[in-house]
Amino acid sequence: MSEDADGGPDVYEASYDFPPPYSVNGTRHPMNQEEFDAKYGYHRPDHRHGIVTRRCIKLTRRYWKPFTSPKNFLSTVISFFPILRWLPKYDWKRNLTYDFLGGLTVGVMHVPQSIAYALLAKVPPVVGLYTSLFPALLYMLFGTSMHNSIGSFAVVSLMAGKSVTKLCHEPLIDGDNGTLEDGLQD
Repeated sequence: MSEDADGGPDVYEASYDFPPPYSVNGTRHPMNQEEFDAKYGYHRPDHRHGIVTRRCIKLTRRYWKPFTSPKNFLSTVISFFPILRWLPKYDWKRNLTYDFLGGLTVGVMHVPQSIAYALLAKVPPVVGLYTSLFPALLYMLFGTSMHNSIGSFAVVSLMAGKSVTKLCHEPLIDGDNGTLEDGLQD
């Protein structure tokens, strides 16, 4: 390798020779599927049934397989409920405290956030609490990650609020503080 005037290596100007299949200037012409099959002796399998029958058989096998043995049935049930896969392996002594604190932190964050997003969507605040609680519970059962925080976000709440305002003619949320009114009546 030679060096240039600055003492650094020269850039190679040699051409590279690739093997024939990768050659840029090669003489091999492209093949279509029929030429490829003829050259390499491929014969399509003969099917006893038509394509609709084969697809029905394939679909039936797919949904019949879980019922062929208790082991297959159990693995199918576990695939629907991933919590059954990771919960028995959970290290209670090492992780419970940290997971509890993490869940408490996320919960403290989600409660006011869900109430605020419900107000943005122009629905009662309790709806925001429900929309934060139930997706998290469902994800706990059916989700694939044991570390996840699910919640709503402002853009969807604003879009939903626009629809609620357009479709609903009576106000759902008053600007008054009902607790002060109840206290004055005594």
